Parts: sequence; structure tokens; C-alpha cells
Amino acid sequence: MVQVAATHQSRIQYPIHVHEYKRHPKELHECLLKFPALSLVGKSLADKKYNVKLYGGSLLFVGPEHYECIVEHLCTSGVTFSDGRRLFLAGHGQPLSNVHLHSQHVLFGDDFRSAMEDARGIVKTIRNCKVKNETLLHVHVDGSPNLLTSDYLLPGVFRLAHRDASGLGSSVAAPLADDDACLNAIFMSGCV
Repeated sequence: MVQVAATHQSRIQYPIHVHEYKRHPKELHECLLKFPALSLVGKSLADKKYNVKLYGGSLLFVGPEHYECIVEHLCTSGVTFSDGRRLFLAGHGQPLSNVHLHSQHVLFGDDFRSAMEDARGIVKTIRNCKVKNETLLHVHVDGSPNLLTSDYLLPGVFRLAHRDASGLGSSVAAPLADDDACLNAIFMSGCV
């Protein structure tokens, strides 16, 4: 008799940060999409036929392994802000209204919090582009709490995003070379 070992993936709560910007200039999207660490996220999503830009214009920076669960959650349960507003991801072809996520909304997984914080320093240079509201939601996704989700090799910086035993993510940045190389890549990308 042959025994087959069953692999079991548990459901974990994956933190998603949601930022609602005061304005949504195209410079904001261009900056975030060109920012080195975040452009790698977009590439990894595109490799799996996913799009970082969602219907309605909001941006979603998460690993491809969690993308479908998060999009489903946004369509069915939405995001609730501290002021009580609940916004949903509109389905393709559905008319957009004030209950839907729009281009001033940027969502990102906890794994990419460090990259977003780095990008926010540059985003602040865009005129009148400030975070108006932010919230945190937890989406149940398949995975192991100790799953290594993403490795990023950037000019001058190595980023390793991982989950700790509690299932919460963190990001570790360690310099490999001169940090000016990373800053040069950011400036050369046209974000500033």
C-alpha cells in the first residue's frame, strides 16, 4: 500500500494597508509604479497575468500568491474606514459610484509596508498629495505563517519580506552597497 502525504496549507490573516489620498494625480501612480521595489511587485503580478491597477483605478501591491483572495474580499466585503464609509472594488463593466474604490486608493500588503514607507517620502514631494485616511484590514489567505513571500534585489538594498510566527509580515532591509545607488535608481525612475 502506498501512502501519500497530504500537504496542508492553513488559512492566515494577511494585513492589507489601505491609504486614501487627498488627491489622485497621475504623478502619484507614476511614482509608485516606477519606485524600484514596487515595480518588482507589479512585474511579479504581471507574470501571473494580474494587474496592480484595479478596475476603478486603485492600486494593489501584494504578492501574486494572495492576489485572488484579496480581490475577492474587496469585491464582497470591501474596506471600512474609521469614518464609517465602506468601499468595495467594482466589478468590470459595473458603473463606478461613491461606494467603490477609486484612483486615490492605494492598497498594499504588510510585506510591502517598508517599500511603501520609502516611496511615501518621494510621494510627499508631489503637490497636495497627502494621505487623507488610512485603515488596516485582514484578509484570510492560504499560506503558512512562516512562508517566505518575496525576495527583492534592488540597487544597493536587499529586501526580504517574511512572516513571523504570529502570521504578521515584516520587511528587513540590509545594505549591500552604497545606498546612493538605490536613491539614484529612484531619481532616475522619474519619481521626483
